[in-house]
Amino acid sequence: MTDGNSTLPDQNTSSTGQTEGSEVITRDEADITLPELESHLFECADIIRNRVDKTDYKEYILPLVFYKAFQDTYQDNYERVLNEKQEEGIDHQVAVKLAHDEAFHEYVVPKEYRWNDLLSANNTALRVDDALRKFEELNDQFDGISTVEYSSVDAFTQQEDNRLEELLRHLDETNLSRYRVPPDMLGEAYMDLVKHFAEEEGRDGGEYFTPPEIVELMVKILEPYEKDTSVHDPTCGSGGMLVQVAEHLQKVQKVPEDHWRSIRFTGQEINPTVYAMAQMNLAIHDVTGEIQKGDSLSNPQFTESDSELEHFDYILANFPFSARWDKDTLKDDSYGRFNDLEKLPRAESGGLLVHSPHGQSTKGDWTSSDRSPPWRFVPETRE
Repeated sequence: MTDGNSTLPDQNTSSTGQTEGSEVITRDEADITLPELESHLFECADIIRNRVDKTDYKEYILPLVFYKAFQDTYQDNYERVLNEKQEEGIDHQVAVKLAHDEAFHEYVVPKEYRWNDLLSANNTALRVDDALRKFEELNDQFDGISTVEYSSVDAFTQQEDNRLEELLRHLDETNLSRYRVPPDMLGEAYMDLVKHFAEEEGRDGGEYFTPPEIVELMVKILEPYEKDTSVHDPTCGSGGMLVQVAEHLQKVQKVPEDHWRSIRFTGQEINPTVYAMAQMNLAIHDVTGEIQKGDSLSNPQFTESDSELEHFDYILANFPFSARWDKDTLKDDSYGRFNDLEKLPRAESGGLLVHSPHGQSTKGDWTSSDRSPPWRFVPETRE
Protein backbone atom coordinates (compact mmCIF):
# COMPACT_ATOMS: atom_id res chain seq x y z
CA MET A 1 0.00 0.00 0.00
CA THR A 2 1.13 3.56 -0.63
CA ASP A 3 0.33 6.86 0.99
CA GLY A 4 0.11 10.35 -0.42
CA ASN A 5 3.60 11.25 0.84
CA SER A 6 5.58 8.76 -1.24
CA THR A 7 7.93 10.07 -3.91
CA LEU A 8 6.44 10.81 -7.29
CA PRO A 9 7.64 8.67 -10.20
CA ASP A 10 10.23 10.48 -12.33
CA GLN A 11 8.40 11.75 -15.41
CA ASN A 12 8.53 14.73 -17.70
CA THR A 13 5.75 17.28 -17.66
CA SER A 14 4.50 19.38 -20.50
CA SER A 15 4.08 23.14 -20.47
CA THR A 16 0.58 22.66 -19.14
CA GLY A 17 1.71 20.58 -16.22
CA GLN A 18 0.27 17.37 -17.61
CA THR A 19 2.36 14.24 -17.97
CA GLU A 20 3.83 13.79 -21.44
CA GLY A 21 2.56 10.44 -22.70
CA SER A 22 0.47 8.69 -20.06
CA GLU A 23 1.62 5.39 -21.58
CA VAL A 24 4.97 5.71 -19.76
CA ILE A 25 3.16 4.70 -16.57
CA THR A 26 2.92 0.93 -16.85
CA ARG A 27 1.55 -1.67 -14.48
CA ASP A 28 5.07 -2.84 -13.76
CA GLU A 29 5.95 0.67 -12.58
CA ALA A 30 2.79 1.15 -10.51
CA ASP A 31 2.96 1.55 -6.75
CA ILE A 32 0.55 -1.37 -6.30
CA THR A 33 -0.42 -4.58 -8.09
CA LEU A 34 -3.88 -5.19 -9.53
CA PRO A 35 -4.76 -7.94 -6.98
CA GLU A 36 -3.68 -5.65 -4.14
CA LEU A 37 -5.73 -2.79 -5.56
CA GLU A 38 -8.80 -4.97 -6.06
CA SER A 39 -8.52 -6.31 -2.51
CA HIS A 40 -8.15 -2.78 -1.18
CA LEU A 41 -11.31 -1.59 -2.95
CA PHE A 42 -13.32 -4.70 -2.09
CA GLU A 43 -12.66 -4.02 1.60
CA CYS A 44 -14.75 -0.87 1.26
CA ALA A 45 -17.85 -3.05 1.05
CA ASP A 46 -16.80 -4.99 4.15
CA ILE A 47 -16.54 -1.74 6.12
CA ILE A 48 -20.17 -0.79 5.53
CA ARG A 49 -21.60 -4.32 5.35
CA ASN A 50 -24.72 -4.80 7.48
CA ARG A 51 -24.85 -1.04 8.07
CA VAL A 52 -25.94 -0.10 4.56
CA ASP A 53 -28.19 -2.11 2.26
CA LYS A 54 -26.07 -4.05 -0.22
CA THR A 55 -28.06 -2.60 -3.13
CA ASP A 56 -26.71 0.82 -2.09
CA TYR A 57 -23.02 -0.10 -1.89
CA LYS A 58 -22.31 1.30 -5.35
CA GLU A 59 -23.96 4.63 -4.55
CA TYR A 60 -21.81 5.31 -1.48
CA ILE A 61 -18.49 3.66 -2.36
CA LEU A 62 -17.93 4.44 -6.05
CA PRO A 63 -18.14 8.26 -5.73
CA LEU A 64 -15.59 8.16 -2.89
CA VAL A 65 -13.18 5.99 -4.90
CA PHE A 66 -13.61 8.36 -7.84
CA TYR A 67 -13.09 11.49 -5.72
CA LYS A 68 -10.03 10.00 -4.01
CA ALA A 69 -8.43 9.09 -7.36
CA PHE A 70 -9.01 12.50 -8.87
CA GLN A 71 -7.98 14.33 -5.73
CA ASP A 72 -4.73 12.35 -5.61
CA THR A 73 -4.08 13.05 -9.30
CA TYR A 74 -4.73 16.75 -8.80
CA GLN A 75 -2.35 16.86 -5.83
CA ASP A 76 0.41 15.04 -7.73
CA ASN A 77 -0.01 17.33 -10.70
CA TYR A 78 0.05 20.38 -8.41
CA GLU A 79 3.35 19.21 -6.90
CA ARG A 80 4.80 18.61 -10.37
CA VAL A 81 3.97 22.11 -11.55
CA LEU A 82 5.20 23.62 -8.28
CA ASN A 83 8.56 21.84 -8.54
CA GLU A 84 8.89 22.77 -12.21
CA LYS A 85 8.25 26.47 -11.55
CA GLN A 86 10.63 26.57 -8.61
CA GLU A 87 13.35 24.96 -10.73
CA GLU A 88 12.80 27.78 -13.21
CA GLY A 89 13.73 30.21 -10.43
CA ILE A 90 10.21 31.49 -9.77
CA ASP A 91 9.50 32.74 -6.23
CA HIS A 92 7.87 30.09 -4.02
CA GLN A 93 4.66 32.02 -3.34
CA VAL A 94 4.25 32.85 -7.01
CA ALA A 95 4.96 29.20 -7.92
CA VAL A 96 2.29 28.03 -5.45
CA LYS A 97 -0.26 30.35 -7.05
CA LEU A 98 0.69 29.16 -10.52
CA ALA A 99 0.50 25.50 -9.51
CA HIS A 100 -3.11 26.05 -8.42
CA ASP A 101 -4.02 27.77 -11.69
CA GLU A 102 -6.77 25.93 -13.55
CA ALA A 103 -4.74 26.18 -16.76
CA PHE A 104 -2.41 23.48 -15.40
CA HIS A 105 -5.19 21.03 -14.50
CA GLU A 106 -7.85 19.07 -16.39
CA TYR A 107 -10.32 19.66 -13.56
CA VAL A 108 -10.57 21.48 -10.23
CA VAL A 109 -10.61 19.98 -6.74
CA PRO A 110 -12.03 22.50 -4.25
CA LYS A 111 -9.24 23.72 -1.98
CA GLU A 112 -11.30 23.44 1.20
CA TYR A 113 -12.37 19.87 0.45
CA ARG A 114 -9.11 17.98 -0.01
CA TRP A 115 -8.97 14.44 1.42
CA ASN A 116 -7.17 15.52 4.60
CA ASP A 117 -9.92 18.08 5.21
CA LEU A 118 -12.52 15.32 5.01
CA LEU A 119 -10.55 13.15 7.43
CA SER A 120 -10.33 15.93 10.01
CA ALA A 121 -13.87 17.27 9.68
CA ASN A 122 -16.12 17.42 12.75
CA ASN A 123 -19.18 16.38 10.77
CA THR A 124 -17.70 14.02 8.21
CA ALA A 125 -20.91 13.11 6.37
CA LEU A 126 -21.96 16.71 5.78
CA ARG A 127 -18.41 17.54 4.70
CA VAL A 128 -18.41 14.72 2.14
CA ASP A 129 -21.80 15.83 0.81
CA ASP A 130 -20.51 19.39 0.41
CA ALA A 131 -17.25 18.20 -1.19
CA LEU A 132 -18.95 16.15 -3.90
CA ARG A 133 -21.52 18.86 -4.55
CA LYS A 134 -18.82 21.52 -4.89
CA PHE A 135 -16.71 19.24 -7.12
CA GLU A 136 -19.64 18.85 -9.50
CA GLU A 137 -20.25 22.61 -9.53
CA LEU A 138 -16.64 23.32 -10.48
CA ASN A 139 -16.46 20.56 -13.12
CA ASP A 140 -19.43 20.39 -15.46
CA GLN A 141 -18.18 17.15 -17.02
CA PHE A 142 -18.73 15.36 -13.70
CA ASP A 143 -22.25 16.63 -13.04
CA GLY A 144 -24.39 14.06 -11.23
CA ILE A 145 -21.64 11.71 -10.02
CA SER A 146 -23.22 11.54 -6.55
CA THR A 147 -26.91 10.73 -6.22
CA VAL A 148 -27.13 10.23 -2.43
CA GLU A 149 -26.59 12.17 0.79
CA TYR A 150 -24.09 10.58 3.15
CA SER A 151 -25.51 12.68 5.99
CA SER A 152 -28.83 10.81 5.73
CA VAL A 153 -27.28 7.46 6.71
CA ASP A 154 -27.15 6.64 10.44
CA ALA A 155 -23.99 4.55 10.10
CA PHE A 156 -22.23 7.61 8.64
CA THR A 157 -23.34 10.17 11.23
CA GLN A 158 -23.10 8.42 14.61
CA GLN A 159 -20.39 9.52 17.04
CA GLU A 160 -18.97 6.06 17.74
CA ASP A 161 -18.07 3.43 15.17
CA ASN A 162 -18.65 5.85 12.31
CA ARG A 163 -18.33 3.75 9.16
CA LEU A 164 -17.86 6.70 6.83
CA GLU A 165 -14.83 7.88 8.79
CA GLU A 166 -13.46 4.34 8.67
CA LEU A 167 -14.12 4.21 4.94
CA LEU A 168 -12.22 7.46 4.37
CA ARG A 169 -9.28 6.28 6.47
CA HIS A 170 -9.17 3.01 4.56
CA LEU A 171 -9.12 4.74 1.16
CA ASP A 172 -6.44 7.08 2.47
CA GLU A 173 -4.04 4.14 2.73
CA THR A 174 -3.44 4.06 -1.03
CA ASN A 175 -2.60 6.85 -3.43
CA LEU A 176 -4.86 6.37 -6.47
CA SER A 177 -3.29 9.08 -8.63
CA ARG A 178 -2.87 8.20 -12.29
CA TYR A 179 0.83 8.95 -11.79
CA ARG A 180 1.00 6.02 -9.32
CA VAL A 181 -1.69 3.72 -10.74
CA PRO A 182 -2.17 3.66 -14.55
CA PRO A 183 -5.74 4.45 -15.69
CA ASP A 184 -6.24 1.01 -17.25
CA MET A 185 -5.35 -0.70 -13.95
CA LEU A 186 -7.54 1.55 -11.82
CA GLY A 187 -10.27 1.23 -14.42
CA GLU A 188 -10.08 -2.57 -14.34
CA ALA A 189 -10.23 -2.55 -10.54
CA TYR A 190 -13.17 -0.15 -10.70
CA MET A 191 -15.07 -2.44 -13.09
CA ASP A 192 -14.27 -5.46 -10.93
CA LEU A 193 -15.80 -3.55 -8.04
CA VAL A 194 -18.88 -2.78 -10.15
CA LYS A 195 -19.09 -6.48 -11.05
CA HIS A 196 -18.80 -7.35 -7.35
CA PHE A 197 -21.70 -5.03 -6.52
CA ALA A 198 -23.78 -6.42 -9.39
CA GLU A 199 -23.26 -9.96 -8.09
CA GLU A 200 -24.24 -8.83 -4.59
CA GLU A 201 -27.49 -7.42 -5.98
CA GLY A 202 -28.27 -10.53 -8.03
CA ARG A 203 -30.67 -10.12 -10.93
CA ASP A 204 -30.97 -6.35 -10.48
CA GLY A 205 -27.24 -5.98 -11.08
CA GLY A 206 -27.79 -6.85 -14.74
CA GLU A 207 -29.32 -3.41 -15.17
CA TYR A 208 -25.90 -1.82 -15.21
CA PHE A 209 -23.40 -4.63 -15.78
CA THR A 210 -22.95 -6.86 -18.84
CA PRO A 211 -20.54 -9.82 -18.47
CA PRO A 212 -17.17 -8.77 -19.93
CA GLU A 213 -16.94 -11.90 -22.10
CA ILE A 214 -20.07 -10.80 -23.98
CA VAL A 215 -18.87 -7.23 -24.29
CA GLU A 216 -15.47 -8.37 -25.57
CA LEU A 217 -17.10 -10.56 -28.24
CA MET A 218 -19.32 -7.72 -29.44
CA VAL A 219 -16.40 -5.32 -29.59
CA LYS A 220 -14.28 -7.80 -31.58
CA ILE A 221 -17.03 -8.40 -34.12
CA LEU A 222 -17.17 -4.72 -35.01
CA GLU A 223 -13.43 -4.19 -35.40
CA PRO A 224 -11.55 -2.44 -36.87
CA TYR A 225 -12.60 0.93 -35.48
CA GLU A 226 -11.52 3.60 -37.90
CA LYS A 227 -10.18 7.04 -37.06
CA ASP A 228 -12.57 9.99 -36.68
CA THR A 229 -15.65 7.80 -36.27
CA SER A 230 -18.29 7.54 -33.55
CA VAL A 231 -19.29 4.79 -31.12
CA HIS A 232 -22.65 4.94 -29.36
CA ASP A 233 -24.49 2.91 -26.72
CA PRO A 234 -28.15 4.00 -26.35
CA THR A 235 -28.56 1.99 -23.12
CA CYS A 236 -25.04 2.34 -21.80
CA GLY A 237 -25.44 1.20 -18.17
CA SER A 238 -22.10 1.76 -16.41
CA GLY A 239 -20.36 2.50 -19.73
CA GLY A 240 -18.54 -0.81 -20.01
CA MET A 241 -19.01 -1.24 -23.76
CA LEU A 242 -17.64 2.21 -24.57
CA VAL A 243 -14.64 1.64 -22.33
CA GLN A 244 -14.03 -1.80 -23.88
CA VAL A 245 -13.89 -0.29 -27.36
CA ALA A 246 -11.31 2.26 -26.18
CA GLU A 247 -9.22 -0.47 -24.55
CA HIS A 248 -9.55 -2.70 -27.63
CA LEU A 249 -8.15 0.08 -29.79
CA GLN A 250 -5.18 0.53 -27.47
CA LYS A 251 -4.34 -3.07 -26.63
CA VAL A 252 -5.60 -5.17 -29.56
CA GLN A 253 -5.63 -2.90 -32.61
CA LYS A 254 -2.69 -1.06 -31.01
CA VAL A 255 -3.45 2.16 -32.82
CA PRO A 256 -1.65 5.45 -32.04
CA GLU A 257 -3.15 7.61 -29.30
CA ASP A 258 -4.34 10.24 -31.78
CA HIS A 259 -6.37 7.48 -33.52
CA TRP A 260 -8.40 6.30 -30.54
CA ARG A 261 -8.63 9.82 -29.12
CA SER A 262 -10.24 10.93 -32.40
CA ILE A 263 -13.20 8.59 -31.87
CA ARG A 264 -16.30 10.09 -30.30
CA PHE A 265 -17.76 7.95 -27.50
CA THR A 266 -21.36 8.65 -26.52
CA GLY A 267 -24.08 6.94 -24.51
CA GLN A 268 -27.41 7.45 -22.80
CA GLU A 269 -28.67 5.99 -19.53
CA ILE A 270 -32.06 6.40 -17.87
CA ASN A 271 -31.12 5.52 -14.27
CA PRO A 272 -29.47 8.49 -12.49
CA THR A 273 -27.30 6.26 -10.28
CA VAL A 274 -26.11 4.15 -13.20
CA TYR A 275 -25.60 7.30 -15.29
CA ALA A 276 -23.22 8.51 -12.58
CA MET A 277 -21.36 5.19 -12.70
CA ALA A 278 -20.87 5.56 -16.45
CA GLN A 279 -19.56 9.11 -16.05
CA MET A 280 -17.03 7.96 -13.47
CA ASN A 281 -16.09 4.82 -15.41
CA LEU A 282 -15.08 6.71 -18.55
CA ALA A 283 -13.18 9.34 -16.54
CA ILE A 284 -11.26 6.78 -14.48
CA HIS A 285 -10.24 4.99 -17.70
CA ASP A 286 -9.12 8.35 -19.13
CA VAL A 287 -11.65 8.04 -21.96
CA THR A 288 -13.22 11.29 -23.11
CA GLY A 289 -16.88 10.78 -23.87
CA GLU A 290 -20.37 12.19 -23.51
CA ILE A 291 -23.00 10.44 -21.42
CA GLN A 292 -26.51 11.87 -21.35
CA LYS A 293 -29.29 11.10 -18.91
CA GLY A 294 -32.75 9.99 -20.00
CA ASP A 295 -34.83 7.36 -21.79
CA SER A 296 -33.32 6.83 -25.25
CA LEU A 297 -36.69 5.70 -26.63
CA SER A 298 -39.04 8.39 -25.33
CA ASN A 299 -36.47 11.15 -24.87
CA PRO A 300 -33.37 10.62 -27.05
CA GLN A 301 -30.64 13.15 -26.26
CA PHE A 302 -28.49 12.72 -29.36
CA THR A 303 -30.49 14.42 -32.10
CA GLU A 304 -29.86 16.55 -35.17
CA SER A 305 -33.25 18.26 -34.93
CA ASP A 306 -36.76 17.75 -33.54
CA SER A 307 -37.40 15.17 -36.24
CA GLU A 308 -34.01 13.57 -36.92
CA LEU A 309 -31.75 11.49 -34.74
CA GLU A 310 -27.98 11.74 -34.79
CA HIS A 311 -26.23 8.99 -36.79
CA PHE A 312 -23.32 6.88 -35.52
CA ASP A 313 -20.71 4.67 -37.16
CA TYR A 314 -20.78 1.91 -34.53
CA ILE A 315 -23.59 1.05 -32.13
CA LEU A 316 -23.33 -1.50 -29.32
CA ALA A 317 -26.03 -2.09 -26.74
CA ASN A 318 -27.42 -4.54 -24.24
CA PHE A 319 -31.03 -3.47 -24.45
CA PRO A 320 -33.33 -3.85 -21.41
CA PHE A 321 -35.79 -6.06 -23.28
CA SER A 322 -37.82 -6.78 -20.15
CA ALA A 323 -38.52 -3.09 -19.51
CA ARG A 324 -41.96 -1.63 -20.15
CA TRP A 325 -42.05 0.65 -23.20
CA ASP A 326 -44.19 3.75 -23.55
CA LYS A 327 -46.00 2.35 -26.56
CA ASP A 328 -48.74 4.99 -26.70
CA THR A 329 -46.19 7.78 -27.09
CA LEU A 330 -43.94 5.85 -29.45
CA LYS A 331 -46.81 5.15 -31.87
CA ASP A 332 -46.55 8.81 -32.85
CA ASP A 333 -42.77 8.96 -32.69
CA SER A 334 -41.56 12.29 -34.08
CA TYR A 335 -38.38 10.65 -35.38
CA GLY A 336 -40.25 8.07 -37.48
CA ARG A 337 -38.47 5.13 -35.92
CA PHE A 338 -41.47 2.81 -35.99
CA ASN A 339 -43.31 3.98 -39.11
CA ASP A 340 -42.80 0.66 -40.92
CA LEU A 341 -44.27 -1.45 -38.10
CA GLU A 342 -47.95 -2.33 -37.96
CA LYS A 343 -47.57 -2.67 -34.21
CA LEU A 344 -44.73 -2.14 -31.78
CA PRO A 345 -42.79 -5.30 -30.84
CA ARG A 346 -43.27 -7.01 -27.52
CA ALA A 347 -40.47 -6.79 -24.99
CA GLU A 348 -38.69 -10.12 -25.31
CA SER A 349 -35.21 -11.44 -24.72
CA GLY A 350 -32.69 -11.04 -27.49
CA GLY A 351 -29.84 -8.89 -28.73
CA LEU A 352 -28.83 -6.49 -31.45
CA LEU A 353 -25.46 -5.48 -32.81
CA VAL A 354 -25.16 -2.93 -35.58
CA HIS A 355 -22.16 -1.95 -37.69
CA SER A 356 -22.68 0.77 -40.28
CA PRO A 357 -19.37 1.30 -42.13
CA HIS A 358 -20.53 4.47 -43.88
CA GLY A 359 -23.60 5.58 -42.01
CA GLN A 360 -27.27 4.76 -42.31
CA SER A 361 -30.04 6.57 -44.14
CA THR A 362 -32.99 8.04 -42.26
CA LYS A 363 -35.26 5.21 -43.44
CA GLY A 364 -32.95 2.50 -42.19
CA ASP A 365 -31.58 1.37 -45.56
CA TRP A 366 -27.89 0.52 -45.49
CA THR A 367 -25.79 2.63 -47.84
CA SER A 368 -23.78 0.89 -50.52
CA SER A 369 -20.25 -0.08 -49.59
CA ASP A 370 -17.44 -2.25 -50.86
CA ARG A 371 -16.93 -3.47 -47.32
CA SER A 372 -18.77 -6.31 -45.66
CA PRO A 373 -22.45 -5.73 -44.81
CA PRO A 374 -23.52 -4.82 -41.28
CA TRP A 375 -23.89 -7.47 -38.61
CA ARG A 376 -27.39 -7.87 -37.30
CA PHE A 377 -28.37 -10.22 -34.48
CA VAL A 378 -32.16 -10.39 -34.58
CA PRO A 379 -33.97 -11.82 -31.53
CA GLU A 380 -36.31 -14.72 -31.89
CA THR A 381 -39.88 -13.53 -31.48
CA ARG A 382 -42.37 -15.54 -29.47
CA GLU A 383 -45.99 -15.30 -30.54
